[in-house]
Amino acid sequence: MRSHRAGRWSFDERYAQLLVENGYQVDCSVTPFVSWKYYKGDPKQSGGTDYTNFPGAAYFMNLKDISSPGQSTLLEVPVTIADTYGWVNRLVFMFKKLNLVRRGIMYVFPKKWLRPDGRNLNSMKRLLQHCIQNNHKYVEFMLHSSELMPGGAPRFKNEFAIKKLYHDLEILFDKANRDFKGGTLSEFYHAFSNKE
Repeated sequence: MRSHRAGRWSFDERYAQLLVENGYQVDCSVTPFVSWKYYKGDPKQSGGTDYTNFPGAAYFMNLKDISSPGQSTLLEVPVTIADTYGWVNRLVFMFKKLNLVRRGIMYVFPKKWLRPDGRNLNSMKRLLQHCIQNNHKYVEFMLHSSELMPGGAPRFKNEFAIKKLYHDLEILFDKANRDFKGGTLSEFYHAFSNKE
């Protein structure tokens, strides 16, 4: 194994150091512009990782501060997410104690992920176009394997939903294929390392 994604998007400096010690080259746990701080996690802690101020592009990590570039051998390849409403983060922070208000704000002003939910094909296409226009070196698509079968996830409950998912993926991948070349994270690591 050379690449890694943390469960529940939970990642920190200790975790990064362990990946390096065990020979991992790539991590893709960072969800830029997204905070998991208010989601349940370890009851002794204060929730998940806050990636609000993390880079949105690939970088070799600083193992003492994973939110900044450094000289380690661990390449962070963040998930493709657009922060289309930068001021929303400040608003969410202001209402951090009012869970219902905070969730309402995030529902009305969601981050745009390159992740299908059965209703967001046009949003993903716009995000892809944004990445192309801004010369992004990569786009990272995200989907759980369980979401590829009927009933495997709440978003895709039946065969109709799965057929629509596959239809959406075909359109999205066809569009992405015009400007990006598919590859593994290990292949991206070598291409990125050679350009540095």
